Amino acid sequence: MKLSLSLSVLRFAYIPLLLMGVAGTSLYSFGRGDVGSLVYNVCLNFTIGITNGLLSTVTMGTAPRMLKPEDRES
Repeated sequence: MKLSLSLSVLRFAYIPLLLMGVAGTSLYSFGRGDVGSLVYNVCLNFTIGITNGLLSTVTMGTAPRMLKPEDRES
């Protein structure tokens, strides 16, 4: 469970990475009309979706194991 918490906190690193792909922000790192920014945003959003799905599935699956057997619902 500590690993899940660590990975969830580590996902805050995605914030500046997301801002690098948004035109109009000071962190934007692509030129005008660059297809690279589109590919960058698609790949980054894909990894965010995968990590979100994995972390939510792992925490929902392991949370009942942390309770006493009489407190668990089946």
